[in-house]
Amino acid sequence: MIRLTNVSFRHHDAIAHADHALQHLNVTVPQGGFRWLIGPSGAGKSSFLRLLNLSARPTGGMLEILGVDTQTAKRRQLTLLRRRIGMIHQDFRLLPELDALDNIALPLRLHGQTAREARREAQAILGWLELRDRADAFPAQLSGGEQQRIAIGRALIGRPDLLLADEPTNALAEPQARRLLDLFQTLSRRGVTVIVATHNENLLRAYPNAAIALENGRLAELPEMARA
Repeated sequence: MIRLTNVSFRHHDAIAHADHALQHLNVTVPQGGFRWLIGPSGAGKSSFLRLLNLSARPTGGMLEILGVDTQTAKRRQLTLLRRRIGMIHQDFRLLPELDALDNIALPLRLHGQTAREARREAQAILGWLELRDRADAFPAQLSGGEQQRIAIGRALIGRPDLLLADEPTNALAEPQARRLLDLFQTLSRRGVTVIVATHNENLLRAYPNAAIALENGRLAELPEMARA
């Protein structure tokens, strides 16, 4: 379960010369829930995902993720919790010095699996992604869509209990996007909590899941297309 109780968050973006904030959010997502995260640019979606993937901490309120109170948890608890979270970043964040196979295998290596075991599992993921022939390619040699799929594989390989995705279909052709969303639906039915930030209205209509709408850092009324 994900539970935000009166959560606020403020930070300054030195690059954009702007302040970003979330204000007094109260949100509950049950285990196995699928939620769209929607709102205009600057609404707070990226900040919301940063809190959930533990790359930032609330400046107020209580945030509970998968049964862990992140405000009071010890460092070891947070380390173990991070292993249960998969994140698909909008900008992919692939390591340029690693080939596609090792980028996907990286989470397992960081968690202590041998290179052989991690690569075996990564090969299976590459097969599902239809990228087995790109295993030895480095990120600079991959198209945007291929990089997107490698980033997706990396997020999935650890079998997360919470899967977060920031515009995961932007670089995908429509058949690939539908296949990915079908997978997200399947994972949700198996008990994985899935939260997907998107601007894609076609996906909202095709997959009418409940949504969390943000505007100016606050919860907003859902648009008609997002009302499950």
